[in-house]
Amino acid sequence: MASQLGYVYSANRLAERPFQTLLHTSFNEKSSPRLWEKMLKTKREVWNRCYWTEAGIDKLAEKFGESSTSAQAGPSELVLPETISPETHSLVYLSADAEEELETLAENEIYIIGGIVDKNRHKVS
Repeated sequence: MASQLGYVYSANRLAERPFQTLLHTSFNEKSSPRLWEKMLKTKREVWNRCYWTEAGIDKLAEKFGESSTSAQAGPSELVLPETISPETHSLVYLSADAEEELETLAENEIYIIGGIVDKNRHKVS
């Protein structure tokens, strides 16, 4: 997952029209000690337009007035970067299992990408 985060950052940095903000939730030593350790070695604190928060996706959903899908324990407050506002943005949850294909991106949408790496998953042809 650490290498995937690095790839996303690099691809966004080099993109013709990059995302202005990358928000990484549930980033703390307790949630994933191995990922935490690997990310400390990447110097992620100097990644431009990347924000890291201990709060989970449930706190993001709460901030946007959506019901939480899980009862995760953790920090109760999520501080959003200035570029993101619940008044002007909406959440879009992306899934590899979705029946609809995402064809366009909108500036007022926040795209949620899960970070679970499943090496046993088989691609369907």
